[in-house]
Amino acid sequence: MPARRMIAFDAEWGRFNFRVAGIAISDNHVLLQHVQANGGYWVLPGGRLELSEDTKTGLAREMAEELGAGVEIVRPVFIVENFFDEGIPCQEMAFYYEMRLPPDFPRARQTAIKRMDEDGTELEFAWWPVDEATLTRISLYPAFLRCKLQWMPPTVEHFVWQG
Repeated sequence: MPARRMIAFDAEWGRFNFRVAGIAISDNHVLLQHVQANGGYWVLPGGRLELSEDTKTGLAREMAEELGAGVEIVRPVFIVENFFDEGIPCQEMAFYYEMRLPPDFPRARQTAIKRMDEDGTELEFAWWPVDEATLTRISLYPAFLRCKLQWMPPTVEHFVWQG
């Protein structure tokens, strides 16, 4: 298998990442992915874009790899220039798309959905209520999602986030 060419790099002065993620909402619950690093936190499912790959193709690939499911990519919702610190300065360019999961995708609210990625790493997904009390209580990143997931703007929204 040829080496993957993800659009991300580390340098002594910082880190850059080009990410795509999907927003799947069902019965007022959003699908989130748990990340074990740094004490554990939640993100929207997605991943890094590959070189020469458009964002919609990259999101479809990531969802097939991580969720084992084909998704319907509905529309772009957020384009975010995200600046944060993980011990080094980080800059992330991220595209967030509304997506629909297939009807047979697990939707149990109290059970974690576990999958293995192509590298053998265990991935954990769960449905969380889309309400302020829940989204502000969990470690959800980027933090703007705690507010923005409660309503979906009618057109794509572009902004810079310092978090």
